[in-house]
Amino acid sequence: MCAVGCVGFSLDDFAIDTATGTVTRPAGHSAALSAPGGHYRQRRAAFTGPAARRRWRPPVERAVAWIVAHGNRRVRYYGTIKNNARLHTRAVALNLRTLINLGLRRTDGHGSIAATPAN
Repeated sequence: MCAVGCVGFSLDDFAIDTATGTVTRPAGHSAALSAPGGHYRQRRAAFTGPAARRRWRPPVERAVAWIVAHGNRRVRYYGTIKNNARLHTRAVALNLRTLINLGLRRTDGHGSIAATPAN
């Protein structure tokens, strides 16, 4: 993946200096090299382990349970287009229900959620 403005360049167009930890781009600009793994390893470390599982599994399973409730466990149509449309419609309906329960109101043709006081 390349930054904006790097379209059409190959790796041979960049000068990588590992001793100083810099990369020189074709336009002559230099940038610092980041550590291998970068943000991916930090993000992965934050979302692994039993604590993360206990935090994220219940809400995900609740959402799946809402989607498959009331006879929606099996697909109704042959093919993927109609079933995909039905799944998305159901997800939109559930999201709208959640927003209404959170206080979504329609005022002058626009939806807004009432602000809750800070604790």
